[in-house]
Order: sequence, then C-alpha cells, then structure tokens
Amino acid sequence: MNRRRTFALTFALLAITASGTHGAMSMTLDRTASVDIVDQNAGLLAVSQTTTDFNSTQNTADLTVEITNQITVDIDRVDITTDGTTRSTGTVSPGAIDSVSFADVDCAAIVVIEYDTGSLDQRIERPITCQ
Repeated sequence: MNRRRTFALTFALLAITASGTHGAMSMTLDRTASVDIVDQNAGLLAVSQTTTDFNSTQNTADLTVEITNQITVDIDRVDITTDGTTRSTGTVSPGAIDSVSFADVDCAAIVVIEYDTGSLDQRIERPITCQ
C-alpha cells in the first residue's frame, strides 16, 4: 500500500508540474489625451514677429522675433532659427518677454522656435510675414 501511495503521489506531482499551473496577472492601462489647438498667444510660449526694411527686389527684410513665457516655470533658453542662423535667448522667467533680431532674412524662410523646460520640449514653426 505504501508503494502504491508513493506512486500515486509521484504521479500527481508530475501531473501538476507538467500541466504548467502558474499564476498569471494581466493588466491594461488606457491613457487618453485631449489636445486643443489654440491661438499662439494663448499657448505656452507666445510668439510674435516684426519685419522692417523690406526689400521687394531681393524679398528680404530685417526680422525681430519676440517671445513671452506664459508658463509658471523658467525657460533656460529659447533657440530661434531662421535662414540658417540661430540666436538664443537667456533665461526667460514666467511672464517675461525676450526678443532676438536677424538682418536681411529671406521672406520665404520659416522661423523655428525651440525650447525645453525639463519636462516639456516644444518646437514651433512659423512662416515669415514680410510687408
């Protein structure tokens, strides 16, 4: 009887381990985001541009790009690039305004504004509006 009991116990253990009994856990996470397109002046960084000395023959002008920090943290640096030239601002505090200027830019070019707050990277592209 002892031999039969040992055999049955061994068979039961083999059956349990062979059947792959294990604990499993499945988890899903559904994250959604709602994004609204807002006017640039209502965004995190307000951007405006002014052109002067428009040359209609060469389609160039002097350009000044002004930025306003509309978030509650400092922006260490804003890089503004146009027509192959990059200019950087210093630290822009919440509510502060800074500007950079470019001479004789191509009016067909775009202005690229890039900044990083440590938790957010943003890139803004805007056409140059020459008058």
